[in-house]
Amino acid sequence: MWDGSSAQLATPQDGEKATPAPKVGKEEGALDLSLMSARAAHNRVRGFAGWPGCTTLLQVEGQQPAKAKLLQTSVREGEVAEIERSRAVTLAKGGKALELVCGDGSLLEVQRLTMPGKKPVDAKAFWNGLKGGEARWISAEEDAALSEK
Repeated sequence: MWDGSSAQLATPQDGEKATPAPKVGKEEGALDLSLMSARAAHNRVRGFAGWPGCTTLLQVEGQQPAKAKLLQTSVREGEVAEIERSRAVTLAKGGKALELVCGDGSLLEVQRLTMPGKKPVDAKAFWNGLKGGEARWISAEEDAALSEK
């Protein structure tokens, strides 16, 4: 279609029927993994790359939850049944990605992320920074409950 042959298939847009789309807000980049599939989260990360970016709440060793900005993700297909449904963040075999099991049981792999006030890191560097500690993702509902305490 690079030869221009698709021009005859196209029809001009009727400007009278066109409607403006609403602006994308920063709040649309918040990912609640308990409410979405890994595919939906991955597509949102790709769609909002740059600005506004996508964040999810991570809690490290019982500290206050922090908004982790997910920079690069992928979806692991077919192996979900082998992984226990939990909110624990685990390191994939080979150390190339962090594994987050979403609410529907699908698996989101995070290759790069940024914690607040920190530089972007790959999965292995984040994992090494835990120094044997644990991290888990939390839902917005759980965050609200923690904030009330």
